[in-house]
Amino acid sequence: HICGISLGGLTAMWLGVNAPDRVSSLIVANTAARIGSVQSWNDRIALVHDRGMRGVADMATARWFSPTYRQRHDEVVSQYKTMVESCPAAGYLGCCAALRDEDLREAIAKINRPVLVVAGSTDEATPPEGLRFIHERIAGSKMLTLDAAHLSNVEQSEAFTSAVMGFLGSLTA
Repeated sequence: HICGISLGGLTAMWLGVNAPDRVSSLIVANTAARIGSVQSWNDRIALVHDRGMRGVADMATARWFSPTYRQRHDEVVSQYKTMVESCPAAGYLGCCAALRDEDLREAIAKINRPVLVVAGSTDEATPPEGLRFIHERIAGSKMLTLDAAHLSNVEQSEAFTSAVMGFLGSLTA
């Protein structure tokens, strides 16, 4: 059982397409079969080269958390900002390149395992439309939309965990 969020969701779908014998089920959250555009990732790569990880930290946390969550949970948001700032640039740049280069829009229809798709209603990084696209292309998938931005597993941790556990429980029933 694989649960992936954002790049992890894209990775999970890749495994579902390319290594289905190693996959029992997928939970793909706050992701898309094609995240962003080549230009948007090239721009992000240039920003990191120009300003370092501090140059993307504020932008990341603004996209990862809804305004309401940021106001109510400043300490959590600060921890994530610190995490981004201290992330090795080389690793982050590698992730940006992977996101820039991967496009699974055609391939995901091959996934034939149980799939739960989780969207954040206010997710600007991977909007709900991208998750609906996944849901419509993967036969039998289930979709849930939570009132959250990009890190729905943090903003709506209890609802997210409950949905994942319920999905996994339904597979063994």
